[in-house]
Amino acid sequence: RFRDTLGDGRDPATGALAKDDGATLTLPAQPPDDPPWYASGVAATPDGKRLVVSSVNQKDVVVFDIDPASPGYKTIIGSVDIGARETFGVFIDPQDAAGTRAYVPLWAGRKVLEIDLTDPTQPAVSRTFDTDQNPQGITFRPGTNQPFTAEHGPGHSDEVTALVAGGNAGWDPRPNLGARGACPGDYCGYQGDATFMPMTDTTRFPNALRPTWNNTGSSQGMGPATFLSGSQWKLWDGRLLVGVMGANRLDLLELNTAGTAATRSAFGSLLGARYRSLVQAPDGTLYIATDGGEIWRVVPN
Repeated sequence: RFRDTLGDGRDPATGALAKDDGATLTLPAQPPDDPPWYASGVAATPDGKRLVVSSVNQKDVVVFDIDPASPGYKTIIGSVDIGARETFGVFIDPQDAAGTRAYVPLWAGRKVLEIDLTDPTQPAVSRTFDTDQNPQGITFRPGTNQPFTAEHGPGHSDEVTALVAGGNAGWDPRPNLGARGACPGDYCGYQGDATFMPMTDTTRFPNALRPTWNNTGSSQGMGPATFLSGSQWKLWDGRLLVGVMGANRLDLLELNTAGTAATRSAFGSLLGARYRSLVQAPDGTLYIATDGGEIWRVVPN
């Protein structure tokens, strides 16, 4: 279930936040021999009427009706089988005011799926994009809408990368290349060190996209990412916030204008947790979902 832990659902008449509705949404039931439906991410359409939810351990992406004026309020109105488990969140295109496109990154497949939400009762996979490495988080820089990914490293080198159309991030985990021989399952992505299996191989791909930031050579489960925006964040306005799940840590990255380099600093003094999702609401409030099943509301001091 999802519940607004502050207890402030929406008033059915005005759509405004009210104290009398917890806005609980029930996730799909599963057969007894299947694991429970475990959400990996949520995203609301710009009009605030639909909520798209992806799963870690099931193959469906579901759409909830969250319009208080609708007879289907708080129910699932559509779903699509994406054919793969272990997604890492769902994201709405910030340039799509109608909210007709959502994007779901896949872990094992190293792909991003585009979900067509034109008819929310019949969502469908419309396009598939091959990605560079192992995308966990995707976010878009305010002002330019340039996409940035946050990615697990292959036993080393978590990276944040600024995406460019047609760019190659230099990831090639195939066996029998260079000094590499055979690898289990013909996949070398989790074999060896940065020399054996580089996260960004600039030797094989001289024009590869360079990472904006590398987690000091460590692989600690970098996952969710979002830009903080608005004057309420003061000096942090425009900085990129990333969650490092394995280290129970949040990092603030101050990017240069081109998005090609960043300086890290700590994000406040929140309790350590496996941060699964970071989302800034339209009013500038930051919401954080943790693996412990909690949703935190974070506001600037």
